[in-house]
Amino acid sequence: PFPESFLNPAIGFSVMNIPEFKIEDQSGNSTLIIPRTFNVGFALRPRLLKNSAFLQDCKIGIDIIDITQNFKEDKDWGKRLYVGGEIKLIDHPILMLALRGGFYRGYPAYGIGLRFLIFYGQFVSYAEEIGGIAGQSENRRYLFNFAIRW
Repeated sequence: PFPESFLNPAIGFSVMNIPEFKIEDQSGNSTLIIPRTFNVGFALRPRLLKNSAFLQDCKIGIDIIDITQNFKEDKDWGKRLYVGGEIKLIDHPILMLALRGGFYRGYPAYGIGLRFLIFYGQFVSYAEEIGGIAGQSENRRYLFNFAIRW
C-alpha cells in the first residue's frame, strides 16, 4: 500500500476451502468437514543498505490463520499465529548467507541458508503441536537440505 515507504509494507488476505469439503467414511456414518478459512497476513521488507552485498534483504511477516475460527474443534489462537523473519547477512553472486527465525504455531523456529557458487544448503528447525493447545506437547522437527543449482 505504500510503495515509497522505507519499510515496504504488504498486506494479504486469503480464503481457503471454497467450497467446504465434506468427506464420509465407507459406511456413511462419519463425516469429516474441512471448513472454509479466512486468513490475513502482514509483512515488512525494509530497505537496509542499497547497492551493498551486506544486510541487503530483510523480511518480517505475521500470518493469522482462520481468523473467523471456523474450525470448531480448535479455538487456540497460539496455533493460528505464524511470525517469522529473514535477514541476508551476505547476498553476493558468489556467496549468500541468510539467518531465519520466528514462531510457528507457538513454538520457536530457526534456520540458516548458505549458498556458495552453485551449492546451496539450509538447516531448519521447527516444532509441531501434538496436543490440544499451543505449548502443551512439542514435537520438534529438523530439516537439512542440500542442492546444486545452476
